Amino acid sequence: MGKLIPLQKLIDLDELQAIQNSFASTVGTSSVIFSPEGVPITYFSNPTGFCSLIQSTDEGKKRCFQCFMRMSRKALKLKEPKILYCFAHGGHFVAPIIIEGVHKGTMFAGQFIPHDFSPEQLKDIEKLAGEINLDPGLLLEKARNMRVVEEDVVWNYSALLLHIVGVLAKLGAQKAGLRRGKDELQKARDELEIRVQERTAELKQGIIERKEAEMTVRKERDTAQRYLDISGVMFVVINSDRKVRLINRKGCEILGYREEDIIGEDWFGNFLPERIRDEVIGAFESLMAGDVESGEYHENPVLTKSGNERVISWHNCILRDEEGNIQGTLGSGEDITGRKQAEEELKKTNQELEKAVDLARQMATRAEAANIAKSEFLANMSHEIRTPMNAVIGFTDMLLDSDLNDSQIDYAETIRSSGNALLSVINDVLDFSKIEAGEMDFEKIDFDPELLVYDVCELTHPRIGTKPVEILCRIGNNLPSHVRGDPGRFRQVLINLMGNSCKFTESGEIELSLDVEEEKDDWVKLHAAIRDTGIGVPKDKLSAIFLPFQQADGSTTRKYGGTGLGLSICKKISKLMAGDVWAESRAPVNQQVPGSIFHFTAWFKKAEDKKVRRFTSVSLSNKKALIIDDNQTNLDILIHLLESVGMRVVALGNGADVVPTLRNALESGDPFDSCIIDIHMPGMSGYEVVKQIRNPQTSIQGFQSTINNQQSSIQSLPVLALSSLMERDAKKCGEAGFDGFLSKPIRRKKLYKMLERMIGKRKVEGKKDKAIKEKIITQYSVREEMKRSARILLAEDNPVNQKLTKMMLTKAGYQVEVADNGKEAFEKYTSSPENFDLIFMDIQMPEMDGFAATREIRKQSTINNHQSSIKRVPIVAMTAHSMKGDREKCIEAGMDDYITKPIKRELVFKILEKWVFRKGFNEF
Repeated sequence: MGKLIPLQKLIDLDELQAIQNSFASTVGTSSVIFSPEGVPITYFSNPTGFCSLIQSTDEGKKRCFQCFMRMSRKALKLKEPKILYCFAHGGHFVAPIIIEGVHKGTMFAGQFIPHDFSPEQLKDIEKLAGEINLDPGLLLEKARNMRVVEEDVVWNYSALLLHIVGVLAKLGAQKAGLRRGKDELQKARDELEIRVQERTAELKQGIIERKEAEMTVRKERDTAQRYLDISGVMFVVINSDRKVRLINRKGCEILGYREEDIIGEDWFGNFLPERIRDEVIGAFESLMAGDVESGEYHENPVLTKSGNERVISWHNCILRDEEGNIQGTLGSGEDITGRKQAEEELKKTNQELEKAVDLARQMATRAEAANIAKSEFLANMSHEIRTPMNAVIGFTDMLLDSDLNDSQIDYAETIRSSGNALLSVINDVLDFSKIEAGEMDFEKIDFDPELLVYDVCELTHPRIGTKPVEILCRIGNNLPSHVRGDPGRFRQVLINLMGNSCKFTESGEIELSLDVEEEKDDWVKLHAAIRDTGIGVPKDKLSAIFLPFQQADGSTTRKYGGTGLGLSICKKISKLMAGDVWAESRAPVNQQVPGSIFHFTAWFKKAEDKKVRRFTSVSLSNKKALIIDDNQTNLDILIHLLESVGMRVVALGNGADVVPTLRNALESGDPFDSCIIDIHMPGMSGYEVVKQIRNPQTSIQGFQSTINNQQSSIQSLPVLALSSLMERDAKKCGEAGFDGFLSKPIRRKKLYKMLERMIGKRKVEGKKDKAIKEKIITQYSVREEMKRSARILLAEDNPVNQKLTKMMLTKAGYQVEVADNGKEAFEKYTSSPENFDLIFMDIQMPEMDGFAATREIRKQSTINNHQSSIKRVPIVAMTAHSMKGDREKCIEAGMDDYITKPIKRELVFKILEKWVFRKGFNEF
């Protein structure tokens, strides 16, 4: 039926126009209803002056019509109302009028603005005026005077108007249906009247009147019922005798009864739970007696046919007759059972959540206490294990310094190597425990990755033993000279991976390469690869080998040894450094063993450029050292190590005696040159001792002594920290005031080089400037400063080769000065020979070639050697000639070594290692 009858046939248009006019004037907007074809069904209500002015011209009217047609087409696709904006920035509430699933028309409530026109919109309106033949000033004036109506106001009123239109249309459709039924009934009645006209004339008139009256009453009742039924809330009319007179469809749905089962029944006795009846009846009777007025919203449950309860939120009003007598109540109620259940569930959930939070807090407190206890246990474990291991390794070194026969030396060497192996196992176990406990710590200090890699290769050599395996090192040209991070952890992973390759490689080669994989802002990602020609790893075991206590083959544990923790620790450390560790096995070539490649990536912060200082080393002979350690065994080892190089040693067992001892030595004119303190001591820790030393009040005011012609005091005394714990203490030690840091067990060469560096630094710099915080010296920083302080004179006439070689050497951290020819190289070196540690000499150069320049330098060195004014500097030939006999010619000319172009970074390092740093560099 709804598909055939248009909207204008279902609605009284005059009534609709009146309602539309009333709404439009109330809200302050215009309104109109269009048919689906775009034909107006109603007249525009309350058009604004702005829109009327636009429609006053043909072009404006055309633009408006086109815009409304576009919005009408959009409305045909809409299922819900929407606010659209026209070409003149006016808002329009656009809503489809859908009756029984059919789009009957489109309602526009518009010509409003939700806010004042913006400057950009006013410019568009001014431009629009010219396009539709209007005075721009007049149109702008109308625009500025438009009423601002909030969108939610338009939305609410327009939605209500749309609802009324829909209800009227539905009623119209029902009315049309009733009209057709009436016509058919009338036709039948007319035919009956014709047949019995003469005999039933009077009866017919009575029947007609009665029928009309009944129909009128039924129509009014049905209309009211229909309005109630379309509502989404429950309506109940209860007479003063407590019986139900009316209930709508929603109420029947909630209670689960048919309408006829409810009408006439006692509401309180049948539809309320027994526990609340008396209370509700009392309130109802007070209402009927006029003792109280109907109140605000209240809630109470109702009883359904199934015996369940539904919670209803009620609002009641009193019904009176024409004389004002109370006849009953009309109640409208909303079913809020779901909301109540949700509130109860939320309340219950909140209570459970509070309990869970309390439990979690208690568990967190217990976990924190457990972690603290675990951390303390690990620290104590490290100290208790490393202290006797320090004694084992230290006294073994002392034993090897004594007169032993060959068998005894072999036994002692075995003890030392076994002790180092045991220390490695202990370190793995403790590291694994710290990782599992979440206590793995990382330092942030600057270090040279290239130097560290070569150090790892040097440490790996003893593990090869007599096996025919060559250790190779490859450094990428983009590798920075220094980065910021934890060198100890980085080195630990590389040593583990290299040691793993040594263990499973019987012949061939092991190559460690390092390069930059990625850069982001202030960060750089380094990628290390360890390639070997060992037994390889089966593809199905490539992931399993990184699990704790796992080997690629269980039998390898017996054959090769190992805890099965090394690779697992590497994996976890790499993750903590934002990188990864993984392995791959290469395919066999010519039936040879496949080998494997282990990869390791880690992110480091780019380090700032450092000020390079010349490395100054001094002899330790006759230097005076104060050592403090509560462990007598450690003191004995330190005394032996220091006295073996000619140092004078004073040993103390507690920190409280340090400052008095330093004062007495200073007053006696024989001050100490250095101080070595164990960090962890009972009573007064090493941190407290060094803070006392650095305290300005500790120095003896007015007393001066000279050591190496430098003013000295307790404050400026070089102090070295020793630690037997696993923590990375270097940063903490630097903040406390230590000059250097070493971990136990101590390698003697490390200790000597550290002391040489610290005392030499004091000799050059004298008393510390209080305004300058000196960087703490570690085993890494000493070697890096040695490297970066190396000055190279590059003799090269080719500009391209100059730029390339200098860039490569500078990037690696070396200091480079360039000479364009042999003559200039000779002059630069002989004028300041102390500024250069090595010369790279090209052979073919103008004015003076490399051979002649070398001879002149050697001649000058020989002449002045007697006076010790010019040292013999290493000169390395750097040439593109690689024919037989070229090397011999270079050596004959006085050069020390020979490399061919193009030079490689790792080759340069080996040259410097061989001719500049020599054994002291390697052993450190």
